[in-house]
Amino acid sequence: MLIAVSPGEKFGRDHIPPQGLFADSENLVIVPWCGRCYKNAAKDEEYFRAMLLPHHRVLEHPEAQKLLPTLWRSLERPDHKGMAKAIFRGIRMEDVYTETGLWIGKKPVYHPNERRMTNVVQKIIRGLFYEHCGHRPLPSDWDVWVCWERQFGAARKQPSHPQITQALSEAPVHSLGKGVFTYRFVQAADVAEGTVWLIRFYDAVEFFCATTAKAHLSDSYKARTG
Repeated sequence: MLIAVSPGEKFGRDHIPPQGLFADSENLVIVPWCGRCYKNAAKDEEYFRAMLLPHHRVLEHPEAQKLLPTLWRSLERPDHKGMAKAIFRGIRMEDVYTETGLWIGKKPVYHPNERRMTNVVQKIIRGLFYEHCGHRPLPSDWDVWVCWERQFGAARKQPSHPQITQALSEAPVHSLGKGVFTYRFVQAADVAEGTVWLIRFYDAVEFFCATTAKAHLSDSYKARTG
């Protein structure tokens, strides 16, 4: 949870996105974060980096290459054996295609724990919301919805999305760390908490996200499963 919300609760400051994704830590976004939540998020952030850097579209990025030796060394540590096993369990050889549909052969493809990866993306969006939307945390009755890139193509085709896609395409691009992290966002004109985001790591891996009221998320889930 961004910002201390209970009387006497301690909070510090944290980098958004996680500092471990950057070889150069200059000009990163820094926001307040409660100490308990920071500690709980640390392992998921390590896992996120370990799954992202070996991604077949990230490997060749110059900034990713600077971090890979550190990642491999960290996975050799005795206290990281569990993470190393989790990563290698998720590797499968699969057909890989370019964005235009051209087959480029079989490559190792990672199938990460989506819950852990989503936790990190949600934290990033909460931090960016604080940074860009009045230096205030996302209210407790709002949440962050995350759409992975493999789902995004289908999501964009739904009737309500063309306007959002157009608005995002016209929004300014914010860039951190020599292409390590870029993002665009738009904020609803009538609801200050309503935002949509397109974030991209290493010019390769994208997530489409939105801040939305928890009640709305619950109703959407019931509509899909009812």
